[in-house]
Amino acid sequence: MSKIYEDQIDVVVLWGGGMPKEKYEKLGINEAQIYSLEEKLALSDSPAGFIIDSNGKVVFTTTDMKKINKKILSLNGIDRGKIVKKSNQYLKTFFSKTSEKQSMIYFAMEGCKDCKAADKVIDEEVYDRFEIKKLYEEAAYGSEELVDINSLFAQIYNIDWYPSFLILDENEKIIGNTPVDKLKEVMLSE
Repeated sequence: MSKIYEDQIDVVVLWGGGMPKEKYEKLGINEAQIYSLEEKLALSDSPAGFIIDSNGKVVFTTTDMKKINKKILSLNGIDRGKIVKKSNQYLKTFFSKTSEKQSMIYFAMEGCKDCKAADKVIDEEVYDRFEIKKLYEEAAYGSEELVDINSLFAQIYNIDWYPSFLILDENEKIIGNTPVDKLKEVMLSE
């Protein structure tokens, strides 16, 4: 989250105790963004997000991180285009650096009938053109390689249908609610 929003808002992590170094390094969080309450105060029983204005006043708080993402994206002064560009850059890190294929994110959901139907349509011809990585919705956490925690990317790209496909380039090209019999044709026309 901090890598996506870093040039538009300041993100800090307020930890009840000390945050283990290996945890914040793994998450790519700069140590200067981490503050500890040293077990002296508990703000919430569960992780909470706070949006604070330029005067230091809390203007929004919730324990639902999906709501924090949604609120950030709706704030005045937030440039969604920059967020999309940063998101594209971040998601590209999951792809081979040597491949000449276009990079495609497949927004998938476990148990989704339409996703299973789409899997059957995506054949060698599609794989010859695209390097595809599946990004599963949060319910798949722990069982899949790439998971969209708190629906961060689904919200950034306005994904409201599974399966959806994002072609990563300078713009955002989304293939959303498409009949299965047209899906391959639409993919190859992009």
